[in-house]
Amino acid sequence: SAEQLPVLTPRLLEKLKRLTLVSLASALKVLHYDDLMRELDCTHEQQLEDLVIDAIYNELLVAKLDQQRRLVEVEYVVGRDVRREDLQAICEKLDKWSGVCKEELDKLAVRVEEVEKRAVTKRSDERRFASAQQELRLMYAASSSATAVPDNLARYDSQYASSEYQREERRTGAGTS
Repeated sequence: SAEQLPVLTPRLLEKLKRLTLVSLASALKVLHYDDLMRELDCTHEQQLEDLVIDAIYNELLVAKLDQQRRLVEVEYVVGRDVRREDLQAICEKLDKWSGVCKEELDKLAVRVEEVEKRAVTKRSDERRFASAQQELRLMYAASSSATAVPDNLARYDSQYASSEYQREERRTGAGTS
């Protein structure tokens, strides 16, 4: 059936090679020089490298040439038209991806709920602590007003000095001039 196909001009041949390179890069992320040279009908490595560099400059793919290991490492490749026979595989991959996303979202929802519960518990504990602290301050204020407090102790604010510290100062008479 080669007789039925049009004659390929050099320009059409280059375009066909670029499209083939894009198709290969879509399938594999690491392309070996030998495989590319065979698939793209290149006779010299320089011809192959020029084709890859041209594809990179034309933004058909983002890749790195590794001349020592004779590899093309593909990072990104433009999309090609989707063939009907590829649709089923694409749908399956999308379904799988959707399932993974749903699982991760469910995990995140559980985690958010746990964090919210801890935040509510923490706020409740902080309120109880503040209330208990206020009660202690009121009890201390009532007990210290009932007993004579030396003037030098009056300068201590109960908010900043513990009751144990104040009792010890009263007992030892420290801080008197």
